[in-house]
Amino acid sequence: MYDIIRKNPSKYYAAYTVPGDNIYIGGQISYATAVERVMSMRNGTPYWDSFTANRTNAAKVARAASNGKDPAPWPDGEIGSSDEGEQYWHYHTNGRKTKGHSFFILFK
Repeated sequence: MYDIIRKNPSKYYAAYTVPGDNIYIGGQISYATAVERVMSMRNGTPYWDSFTANRTNAAKVARAASNGKDPAPWPDGEIGSSDEGEQYWHYHTNGRKTKGHSFFILFK
């Protein structure tokens, strides 16, 4: 999945975070769905998240999920579930009002 995302930098994908476990990346979703997932106030696990190839698109999703307010000033990192053992950087909504993450790949 990592290579598919890297080759399609303008696309968005479903992601699921299981606290204390991993980040799982699913199929392609629309931008609007990515925003809805990050806005979700879902209390159970897994958390519904979004994933994209680049920082700009991830910030765009987090900003839209924050009703136009800037997301956290710098993205956080979490260990992902990729075979490469990559760290998946991500944004939270402004003030971390939801549990959603807008993940992206930090290219080397």
